[in-house]
Amino acid sequence: MFKTHGKKRNLWLAAACMVLLCASEAAAETAVADVARIIDSSLPGKAGQAYVDGLKRRLDAEIKEYAEKLRTSSNVEALLAQRCAEAEAAYNAEMSRVSAMLMDALRSVAQKWLKGNKRGVTVIVPSNGVLASSPGADVSDELRRLLDRISIDFAKTK
Repeated sequence: MFKTHGKKRNLWLAAACMVLLCASEAAAETAVADVARIIDSSLPGKAGQAYVDGLKRRLDAEIKEYAEKLRTSSNVEALLAQRCAEAEAAYNAEMSRVSAMLMDALRSVAQKWLKGNKRGVTVIVPSNGVLASSPGADVSDELRRLLDRISIDFAKTK
């Protein structure tokens, strides 16, 4: 009877070791990246922000000019509200387009990094969706350096 208990204990110990081994292998194959920090601090991210900031200034100037033209109109508020809604929709659409361009560029450099990494990493996950990770698993700075090497023409439409 004592030997059976020992065999069960050894079996449980072996199973626990396998779980730990699998967990450590999975951790070695996964890296994390702070997507918002990469984009905000990258050269293309700063250029994208400057582009949408410029668009916002132009739209605000257009609305102000439009409001001046409407001063004598009887339905100023309705017309101005409509123009503001159109400008906001245009701004939001352009912001979405610029964000998508930046994410596409980040995905591209992340894929390039994955192909050439020597750590055995096969997956990069956003750090905001990770419960915990070691500092060594963060590849944000490496991805930002790769992203800084590219240039994106935000004014160019597809």
